[in-house]
Amino acid sequence: QARHDWILSVDADEVLSEELEENLRKLQLQPGHAYSLDRLTNYCGRWIRHSGWYPDWKVRLFDRRTTEWTGDYVHETLRFDRPPVIERLAGRLYHYSYRTSGEHWARIERYAQLAAEELLASGKKVPFWKPWLSPPARFLRTLLLKRAFLDGRAGWTIAWRNGYLVWRRYRLISKKMKVER
Repeated sequence: QARHDWILSVDADEVLSEELEENLRKLQLQPGHAYSLDRLTNYCGRWIRHSGWYPDWKVRLFDRRTTEWTGDYVHETLRFDRPPVIERLAGRLYHYSYRTSGEHWARIERYAQLAAEELLASGKKVPFWKPWLSPPARFLRTLLLKRAFLDGRAGWTIAWRNGYLVWRRYRLISKKMKVER
C-alpha cells in the first residue's frame, strides 16, 4: 500500500535517465494532471527507435486518489475518474524488456496464449481468412508502416516475430476449437 497520493510507476525492467530523475525532483505536481514518460526499449542490446516501439509515451506519474489500474489479458492500463491534463516530462525511461532472443520467444508464447484466451472468451467468431492474412499483414505493417527496417536486423526480427505472434494466436485458437468439438 502506498503512503503518498502521487505514484511513480516504474517496472522492474525500467530505469530512469539522469535527466528524467532531475526533472521529477523539480516537478511541481498539479491536481488534475498526470505525467507521461518517454520510454525507450532495449532489445537484445540495441535501442529500438522505430518498429512501433518508439516513441512510446507512458503515463507513469499520477494521483492515486483519481486513478486506478484496470487489467486486461495482456497489459494493465490506467483509468482516471476524469480525463487528466497529460504533461510530457523530458528525459527517458529506459526499458530493458528483452535481454535475449529466448526471452522474446517466451513472451511471444505467453502473449499468444493470453490473446487466444481473450478472443475465445469474447465469443467472437474468427473470419476464415483472418488466420491466413493477419500474420503477413502484421509483419508488413511493422516492417514498413512502423519502419522496423530502420532498426536494422533487430527491426526485421521484431517485425517477423510480430507476424509469428499473430499466427501463433490463431493456431492456439484453432487447436482449442478442435478439442471442444
